[in-house]
Amino acid sequence: MKEWEKVIKNNEIEIYKQHQEESPSVIVRASAYLKNIDYETVFENIYNIETRKKWDELCCNFKVVEEKEDLSVIYYSLKNQFSLLVSTRDFC
Repeated sequence: MKEWEKVIKNNEIEIYKQHQEESPSVIVRASAYLKNIDYETVFENIYNIETRKKWDELCCNFKVVEEKEDLSVIYYSLKNQFSLLVSTRDFC
């Protein structure tokens, strides 16, 4: 597997990307350090599709495809901002 390439890392956020072999896709991994926000609020704003659509303008489709004891696999698609250049993206 290829190494993760650091895009940005500071006191508030870390973003890494990884190019996929034999594919134009790029996987992005990110962590944010949120001050004075409890984890329930963060979870609600990311995991609840209706809440997420209120702040995430790119959110197109979002569904849980698999749940385990402490893990959820989520299908997430983004609206296409560049319709002439690329197609709508799906993330899982």
